[in-house]
Amino acid sequence: MPSGRSKAAKQQSHTMLTPDITKSDISWEEMGILSQMLNIPECDYVTPEQLARYSTDPPSSVRKLLDALVKKDFIRNMDGIYCINKYRIKDMQLTEIQKGQVIRFTDDVVGKEE
Repeated sequence: MPSGRSKAAKQQSHTMLTPDITKSDISWEEMGILSQMLNIPECDYVTPEQLARYSTDPPSSVRKLLDALVKKDFIRNMDGIYCINKYRIKDMQLTEIQKGQVIRFTDDVVGKEE
């Protein structure tokens, strides 16, 4: 195989929850942290220092993003432990990443390629 990638790897598909930024005032940086917390179990119920291990940002920057998400009610802060506000998951959209293309599944358009 010239490319070094297997046929199975080329056909991989990943599904994840992402915030719908068209319906909220969430920034791209906040969306990144929130998507990480939603899709990686080790990134939920964490301190900023723990979450910073999964990021290139320092803990102080991660804390600022988390605090902004707390104000927007996407995340809860329980004595310094940050977790996803599970009641807001209904405001998220299911996104499938397949072969380098993003396919979003929403209530009104199913399988629309963007």
